[in-house]
Formats: sequence, C-alpha cells, structure tokens
Amino acid sequence: MTAVFTRKSRAACLLVLLLLALGAAAQQAPPAPPQRDPIEPELSREAGSGTIVVKLGLATGLSVPYQVEVRLLTGMGFQITSQRVQKETEIVFRGMSLGEYIIEVTGPGFATTRDQAVLWYRGAVTYVYINLLPESAQKVLGGAAGFPVLAPKARKQTEKGLKALRENHLAEAEKKLAEALKMAPGHPYVNFLLGLVYLRLNQLEPAGELLGKATTLAPDFAPAQEAMGALLRVQGNHQGAVAAFDRAIVLNPDRAELHLQAGMASFDLQRFEQALAYARRALELAAEGSAEAQLLAGFSLARLGRREEAVRELESLIARFPGGPAAGAAQKALERLRDESPATARAQPPASLELEARGAASGRLLEVEARGQPWLPPDVDAFKPPVREGVACPAAEVLRETGQTVQRLPENLTSIGATELIVHSELDADGYEHRQGTARFEYIANIRETRPGHLVVEEYRQGNNEGAPARIFTQGVAAMALIFHPYYSGDFDINCEGLGQWQGEPAWQVHFQQKDQLPSRILVYRSEGRVVPLAQKGRAWIGANSYQILRIESDLVQPMSEVGLQMQHLVIEYAPVAFRDGSLQIWLPSKLGLHAQVRGRRMRHQHSFSEFVLFSVETEQKIRAPQTPPR
Repeated sequence: MTAVFTRKSRAACLLVLLLLALGAAAQQAPPAPPQRDPIEPELSREAGSGTIVVKLGLATGLSVPYQVEVRLLTGMGFQITSQRVQKETEIVFRGMSLGEYIIEVTGPGFATTRDQAVLWYRGAVTYVYINLLPESAQKVLGGAAGFPVLAPKARKQTEKGLKALRENHLAEAEKKLAEALKMAPGHPYVNFLLGLVYLRLNQLEPAGELLGKATTLAPDFAPAQEAMGALLRVQGNHQGAVAAFDRAIVLNPDRAELHLQAGMASFDLQRFEQALAYARRALELAAEGSAEAQLLAGFSLARLGRREEAVRELESLIARFPGGPAAGAAQKALERLRDESPATARAQPPASLELEARGAASGRLLEVEARGQPWLPPDVDAFKPPVREGVACPAAEVLRETGQTVQRLPENLTSIGATELIVHSELDADGYEHRQGTARFEYIANIRETRPGHLVVEEYRQGNNEGAPARIFTQGVAAMALIFHPYYSGDFDINCEGLGQWQGEPAWQVHFQQKDQLPSRILVYRSEGRVVPLAQKGRAWIGANSYQILRIESDLVQPMSEVGLQMQHLVIEYAPVAFRDGSLQIWLPSKLGLHAQVRGRRMRHQHSFSEFVLFSVETEQKIRAPQTPPR
C-alpha cells in the first residue's frame, strides 16, 4: 500500500493524499478477557461483577484542585451512585454488574464531561480516563487558526507594522497597523498585532477592544488568548486572566510561559495550591528551567506554610540562576523566612515576586508573540507534548487495540463518498499568503484487501479545479493511519509516550519513525519519472477509551534533496460519522493539512469533507458529517 507525493515537470506540483484508514463499528462482539495486571483481581473481588476505575485530570495538564462529583449512570442515563472527591485522581466503583455505564463528572467552573464504560465479562476491570475542561476554555477547541488572505496593500502595511513592533518602534508600529486595520477591519491577526502595540503602550482600553475582537474572530488563535490574559492581569482582573490563560493552554499546552502566567494570576487570587501546580508544570516544560517559575513555586510554598520546602526551592533557584533578578528576590525571601516566624512569613505578601518575576515574564511574552504568522508547524521532535504524571502507558494493549480498529475498515466499507473542498495557498517568508485557489470535487474512495497482506485503496474525483493553481491537486491516497495496521506496523519504531490529550480528550500519545533499514511502503514522492520513498516520523493521538486515532502529525525523517523536497509537515484530524439509524459509526478524516517547501516554494494544502455517503453492496445511505464526540 503506497501513497504518492508527485511533482510534475519543472514546477513543484505536490500532491496531497487523503487518509481513509480508520473505521470501526460502534457495535462489536465482546472481546476476550485480556491478561490483567496482578492488582486487578484485588479490585474486582465479587463473583460475577466488574470494576470501573475512573482516572481524572485537567485538560490544562494539571491535577484536579477542586471538589468534583463523579456520577455513575446506567446506559439509559439513570443514576446508580456518585462520589464527591477533591484532589483524588482515581475513583473506583467495585461490584458492578456486567453491561454498559456512563461516567459523568461535574464541578464548579468545569464543563460537564461524560464518557462510556463497558464491563464485558466477570472480573473485568475497565479504566476510563477523563480530562476536565474549564468552562472558559470549552468553546475554543477548533484546531489551528486559519486566517483570510490579506489584500496586497493591507499586507504591506501589516509587514511594516510587524517590523516596527519587533524593533520596539511603537509609534511607527501603531501608525502602520492602524492603516492596515482600516483596509482589513475583520482580520484577526491585524487586530491582534495592533492590540499588542497598545498593550505595550499601556493604552489598555483600545488594547482590550482589539484583542477582544481578535479572540472573537479567531477563538482558536492561542497568542491572542495569551495577550488577552496579559491585559487582564495588568487591569487587575486576575480571575479573567486565569480563564484566558487556560484557554490558551488548552490550545497550546506545551508553552511553559502560559503556565507561568496562569500561576502568577492564581497567586494574585491567593489560590496558592493552584499557583504551585502551574509553577511546577512550567518547570517541567521549560527546556532549560525557569527562574521565574521556580520563584513562583518558592513563594507559593511559603504562603502555604511549607517553610522547609520553600527554603529548598529558593536555595536551588539561587544556585541555578545566580545574579539575576529572580535570584535577588529569592535571596530577600530567604532572609525573611529565616529571620521571621513561620506565621509572619506566611502572612506577608511577596512584593518582590510582583516587581521582579511578573515584569520579566510579561516582557518576554510580548517579545515572543511579536512575530510573523507562522507558516510551518514545529517539527514533531522539536518538543514532546506533556503527558499525565503517574499514568503508565500499556503500550502492547494500545498497539493491539488500535491495530484492530484499523483492520476493521475493509470489513465495514466497500466505498465512501463525500464532497471534498481543497484550499491551496502559497506563502512568503513571513508566513503571509500571496496566492490562493480552491477546488471542489465529488470524491469516492474504497479500501479492500486483494490478497493476504496487501491492501489497495482506490479514489476517484469528479469536478473542476479551475480555481486551484495550475498543477496543484490531489491524487492517490496517503496511508498514514495504516502505520498501525499489523501489515505495516513492523516497518516503524513505535513508542507510547504516555497519556496526553487532544482537544480535551484523553489520548495515548504515540511516537513513530520509519526504521532505517526498511524503505517506506506508506509514502513515496514521484518527480519526473523518479520514485523516492518518503521516510516519515510522527506522533499519533489515540483515544484512551476508544482506541480510535484522533490525530496524526508527521514530518520527513530528513529532507529529500534529490527531488527538492525540503520540508513536509502533514496533519490529519479524525472525527466520527454515523448512519442515520445509528447502527454503525465510522471514524474518518475531518481535516487534512499539508505544509511543504519544494525548491524554496512554500505552500499549504487544506482539505475538508462533508456530505458523506457510505456505499455497500446492498445499500446506499447518507451519513452525517464528522462531529466532535460528546463528552
């Protein structure tokens, strides 16, 4: 099974390849009892019963700091029992009859979350992983923000304004960006940049208006949420600041600065446990450590009355970051802790934290975000997204169950049809689009096994691509999801990194890379008669409770200089579609994005699918467009 990237003639014509490799029936035969961990018989002592273990965490990566209620419902929604817990990350329901259950978790400030648990056999132990999402962050999960194309004049003024902002020439930046905004008042990035200028100028009212508009126009644009959080902190609205930073964290959970800023706002609210948790997370994520985060941790420990731990934290900070402003603040705090009684030290507000740590962190935040629009997502190996502490990944089980969901697709499908919209963009060095075209097709694809160990995926398109730039189109199929099919998984080194999340959903985070000694059977690149295998590395997010692939992200193992393919970043997101009668649910791609650079030419290719139709030997039925699973 090979998918193909093709370049025709001398112009770089990159073909984007659709993945249709993951589908699974919602109604399946009960699995055979798996080999269980030695602890599990202890959990399920009662004969003829099973155990449901609920593991809680926050979508922001923290533990649950407040009281929540965990309700156990029947499959029809009737409550059986409930537990109120605070700070516990594991809730156990023992002695449950076999069957289907619903787990519902509620708590102040959190969106109600639901998930399903099934006990198939006697002695079964089912684990359900639930990430709680702050109510303030519930509506921002939409993937990467896609901005409209700026007209040439507006783009020119925006570029000039961005350059001035980078150089801290704020008056010039304000002038140029205000001119750009007149030409493009509804563009979120222009609103964001001008709002950032006013934030630096301490003109908070226009900054709030512009940043508010940017977050409304593009709620999934994390830098705007981050800047809004910084503004709210300056205004003294610390509750609103925590909410804004939480929204940004859900969208960009691996940015240490966001956790630091959220921790400082929590400290301002005198939520010292929460501030400490954010500080610890920032320290985990910061590649070379963070003096400000360690200072925040030390002050939080002091305010919690954990004097000895605070002293150790501050002494460690001074040793790691000598001579800086955070070290000076830590030294003053140590002197106070050593000279004064624990009660006095705990009650005294840490003014040095506000003067030193917040100033340094806020300045760095504004500097980092005054950049051009990023055109290429980071390489998958540039940073490993955080995983939940204390949760080991059952790697063998994850790979086995995921392989089974991939194998079911040829059994369930003869072919699938959809309306496909393709948007092709070409970008300059600053990430601005200077050319865009679209094409719409009636699309049909099927997957079948022609002989043992050999899958064939066929696709057909009918429509016109006159709106797309010449020689840029889609052809063939990409088989990225088939990496997890037993036929192909042996071609890759696969490592389960732990329990992460995708759009608030708990997901096993799995890294893969093509083995050096084996040529790629998944992707090749064809150029002027040459065929070059594309060795891929990437990361997949696999639903912790469903074993469905939620997202795949991949890069080249190395540039393919012989054909001029310098960069290629592929992202596929999946969502469930269902028959009208609900008898079958199939996971299919909802979005596909390709970023590539070919012989210096930068481009972005985006696909979306709607109006799905499932064809079988006997029937033809329409199924709904992909929907985010209810939680």
